[in-house]
Amino acid sequence: MVSWVRGKCVGKGSFGSVNLAFNKQTCAVFAVKTASEANQVQALDNEIKILSSLSSPYIVKFLGDDVSYESSRACRNLHMEYLPRGTVADLASSTQRFADVNEETVRSFTYCIVSALKYIHSRGIVHCDVKGRNILLGHNFNSIKLADFGSAIDSTCGEPVLPRGSPLWMAPEVIKREYQGPESDVWSLGCTIIEMVTGKPAWEDHGVDSLTRIGFSKELPELPRQLSVLGQDFLKKCLKREPSQRWSCDQLLEHPFLASVSPDLLGNELSPRCVLDWFYSDFEEDIDVTERWTSSSFENVDVSARNRIGKLVGGEGVNWETRDDWVEVRRWCGHRERGEEEELGTSSVCSSDSVWIREEGCIKREVCNSIGSELHVDGPNESISCGICCNHRDTVVTARRGMGRSD
Repeated sequence: MVSWVRGKCVGKGSFGSVNLAFNKQTCAVFAVKTASEANQVQALDNEIKILSSLSSPYIVKFLGDDVSYESSRACRNLHMEYLPRGTVADLASSTQRFADVNEETVRSFTYCIVSALKYIHSRGIVHCDVKGRNILLGHNFNSIKLADFGSAIDSTCGEPVLPRGSPLWMAPEVIKREYQGPESDVWSLGCTIIEMVTGKPAWEDHGVDSLTRIGFSKELPELPRQLSVLGQDFLKKCLKREPSQRWSCDQLLEHPFLASVSPDLLGNELSPRCVLDWFYSDFEEDIDVTERWTSSSFENVDVSARNRIGKLVGGEGVNWETRDDWVEVRRWCGHRERGEEEELGTSSVCSSDSVWIREEGCIKREVCNSIGSELHVDGPNESISCGICCNHRDTVVTARRGMGRSD
């Protein structure tokens, strides 16, 4: 069972809320989607079932699920990787719109979405709610990931389902309750590209009149003039009113609009591994969470990585490339196989004995046991503390001189 702490809310929707979360054992930062109402839990269970079966660099990664008890109620939780740069909709509606960005970015984003859709369609999954708010920005500016599978369906089951999704992105056949399949996702893809370029939905929101216009007229969304001829032709292949006439994802990936995109340059990294990967922190104590952490621990999490690193290196800075000003604070000589070289450098290996080292008037104390250890270095301008585990190798742990104390 993962022991974690809930942070601040970063999003809300009809199927629940999304919060930052912090794994207390691994220090990993992730996102947790929570539902407590019956209809929300059903949708979240559906998302957990589908997302846990998927594995693609273009889809948000499933990390696990659990149930927590908060404010005397049971909460269903989905753990996912967290991508801190927001959504495509956020970027598109900001002051720096895609209209002002090189079209290569639009192509790269489109490639990621089509690749994600190709993957899920090959597994019989229909997303049913493709739009800018359900597409998350990766750490690399050219990479994005498809998220929010709360409305997704498994088309291989053959069970009839009610139309689902966001009306202004729905395909005509969905609004008319005729059909919802992979072709419907392709229509929504076309609407999403228009949203990326213009910063607003492909259709103006006039309520029922808009639904009538999308589902029963012969109109098509207006194509952005900012797009190249190739880009507009790509949109035309997605926005055919007749589903059978729309291109499949396999065909779209062969379109010249995406031919210049290099998958190797998209850089779909995973979410930050720990709080030190962050330049800011969004964790706040939630008084309704049953599992609490100490206030001092929250303060440690709440300090930004930039500030903490600044405290460590001090005012003069540190040269991390050379070993000239590193001092040895711990050496463990254990069993080695014959012919093995002695290993030097920083390590997470400990001994089973306590070691005392005195150097330049500073007392350094190491406390170890068979499970793990804590290393304390006392003295002016030197401070280090770590939790480590055992191994059977000769190891040296070193510390940088002149590093300031981070209290």
